[in-house]
Amino acid sequence: MDAALPVEEIEHICQILDKYAASEGIAYQSLKTRQAGSRKFVSVHILVAGDWSVQKAHDLIDIIEMDIEESLFGCHVLTHLEPIGDPSSHHL
Repeated sequence: MDAALPVEEIEHICQILDKYAASEGIAYQSLKTRQAGSRKFVSVHILVAGDWSVQKAHDLIDIIEMDIEESLFGCHVLTHLEPIGDPSSHHL
């Protein structure tokens, strides 16, 4: 049966995301987690400045995904990139 990750693990994910929010000026939303057996899944929308290049944004989300995956054994992270200044990005 699928269930959300334990609160402690969700808080740990938020700490990682908060670290990048503070250091890189990004934001995040729509954090969803689930666990199926020993496999863990995280989905999150990452909001970056609209003037960032695709390469810069892609490089950062790769780092964020790897940071979360390395800290939670058996975790797969899926990110969705959004422009932080677009009002429609905040209605998800």
